Amino acid sequence: KIFRSNSIHLGPPTHVFNPSLTSSILGYLESKFHDDDAKNRFCYFPYRKYDQEEDCFEYFVQSLHSQQKTMQELAKYKPAVNFILNCRTNHESPVHHGGLLKFLWALFGPTKLKRSFDR
Repeated sequence: KIFRSNSIHLGPPTHVFNPSLTSSILGYLESKFHDDDAKNRFCYFPYRKYDQEEDCFEYFVQSLHSQQKTMQELAKYKPAVNFILNCRTNHESPVHHGGLLKFLWALFGPTKLKRSFDR
């Protein structure tokens, strides 16, 4: 559990290679919910420590899976979706790409179509 009765355990990351986003999400949950069990339902993380070098790949895969599960749970709560899309610690946020319209234009616009026809 990350959220406990009198403390927040900041050890396990919910997002791979982005501890700032993990902290932002935990802060958001802390500000929106009063029940620790409700907050913990949004948070997934690898369930055991990996000390061996050969366990590194397994830990990485579990971390990616945990990140996906966390995002799926947050997506069920509509205000959290708005927070994630506008969060400045989320490097995948459209805000970092000039806004949603410019992001979609770069993703699906004429330049992208031209590249697909050139192949």
